[in-house]
Parts: sequence; structure tokens; C-alpha cells
Amino acid sequence: DILNFILPCEESFLARNTDNMMDRFVSINQEKLGEQTNFNLEDDNKIFIRSTLTGPIYVEGNLYGIISIDSFENNAFDDEDVQTMEFIRKNIEVAITNHKLYQEKLVLSRFDNLTSLYNRHYFEEQFELNRKKAHRYNEEFYIVLFDIDHFKSINDRYGHFVGDQVLKHISSLLFKNQRESDILARFGGDEFIGLLFQSEYDELKTKYTKLNDYLLHQSLHIDNTSINCSFSFGIAQYPKDGKTLDELVKVADFEMYKNKRSSR
Repeated sequence: DILNFILPCEESFLARNTDNMMDRFVSINQEKLGEQTNFNLEDDNKIFIRSTLTGPIYVEGNLYGIISIDSFENNAFDDEDVQTMEFIRKNIEVAITNHKLYQEKLVLSRFDNLTSLYNRHYFEEQFELNRKKAHRYNEEFYIVLFDIDHFKSINDRYGHFVGDQVLKHISSLLFKNQRESDILARFGGDEFIGLLFQSEYDELKTKYTKLNDYLLHQSLHIDNTSINCSFSFGIAQYPKDGKTLDELVKVADFEMYKNKRSSR
């Protein structure tokens, strides 16, 4: 199966013909191909590759791949072909570099750097798209707002590094326990927000209460520090509790702090 075929870099024609430098295009004829392969180049009158032109693709100084062009003719490639392939290679490297930069910018525009959850801006975009869909098809969904309990005290007592680890730990737990269709984001500071579909209020309340109980009884060990952390949450339903994000967050925030006070 060609999809599962792996060729070690040092066994490639390019490596063998550049003393493992892999720093330029090389034209390889039938004789060299025959010396460097363990199969017959011709068999039962079938036509096999008799020459190849191969060279490296580097991105940010690292070998990214190898580009090759083959021919059924021996000595098929000349210096002009090498120059053409150099031109193609440079354009491929530029295209890959630009694509990687685009992907990096896309990640920065959508994801929170610390927790790897969506950021607030992207969440607000997704909320608006789903709000319009829900309005059109008369659907409902839920907003759940989370806040880490005593987070300021954790930062003050143990420092911001430990505080960051708590944020990452709780966000990871929330992420692992969401549905594939749900959207979870860092809303700001120690607050997270979820956009949840095909759920019921009691189901969500039970789910996050159990998750918080689990978290509370699982100590988080960071260096020589052991911390028991927890979160409070509030739930709001669209469109019953509000039709805009601000309205729903206000309801969820009120319920969250009511739950926070009752748990103390």
C-alpha cells in the first residue's frame, strides 16, 4: 500500500547522489538508477523509469520534502530542465511558507494562546451565526458560563504560573467533556463560555455539577504544590432567557454567582 510506504531520507536518490547534503537538484540516468535500486528496470517489455530529476524543498531552513520528475527516456534532463525545476521549487517553497503563515494567523485569530480553546472574538462570531440559524428554524440552544472559584487567591498565593496551570487544567477538562457540536471558549480572565446544542437544562446542570465534584476531589499537582480547584457555572437558554449574547450572558452570570454564593 503506497499510503503506508515510508522511505528513509538517507535512502532517497537525492541523498545518495549529493553525499547526503540534499542541497541541490541532481539528474540521474539509467545506469545510476540501476545501481541504486534492487529491482529490474525492465521486465517483460514493460517500460520503467530510466532517468529522474530530483531536488529538495526547504521551508524555514528545514527539509520539507523532495520533488522529482521522471522519464521513460535515458538522459532525459539537461541544465535547462534543472533551472526550470529550481524555479518551480522556489515557488513551492514560497507557497508553503505563505500557507503556514496564513494557518498561524488563523490560529491566532480563533484560539486562546494559553488554553487552546476558542477566543472570545471567534466565539461571538459563532454565536451570531448559530443565533441566526436558530431564529430561522425555531431552534433553541444554551449558553453556559464558567468561573474558576477563588482564582485570585490561587494567583496571589502560588503565583501566575500555577494560576495558568489551573486555567489549562480546567479548560482541558471542560473541553474533553463537551460534544463535538458544542463550542467552548475562554471568555476572559478565569471565565469560560460554552455554546451547547441538543441539550436540556437539567441534563446540563447534572453534567457540570458531577464534573465539578470530580474536579474538587482530584488534586492538581504542580511542582511541589497540591491544589484542589473548582468552578461555578450558570446556564441560560435561547430564546427564553434572551435573544442576544449580552442578554444570555447576563442571565447565566447571575445564576453562576448565585450558585457560587450558595456553595460557600
